[in-house]
Amino acid sequence: MDYMLCIPSIHAEYQEKEIVIDFDGHIRQKSDTFPQDKEEMLIKWVKLHEKEIIENHYRVNHTHELLTIEPLDI
Repeated sequence: MDYMLCIPSIHAEYQEKEIVIDFDGHIRQKSDTFPQDKEEMLIKWVKLHEKEIIENHYRVNHTHELLTIEPLDI
């Protein structure tokens, strides 16, 4: 069993580079060349919207609906 599949996480892609971050903002996996500035932005977004992300995780697993979460205001 792949332990990574048991941890609720966000999978993001930027210019064909990938990163996986759990709902606490910890990196689980990433491409060697994933840009550091994009990684930091994503972690910041996850920490700012943790409750909404968890709610969406619950909703999609039970109702197949997602709520919109605001992007970072940069």
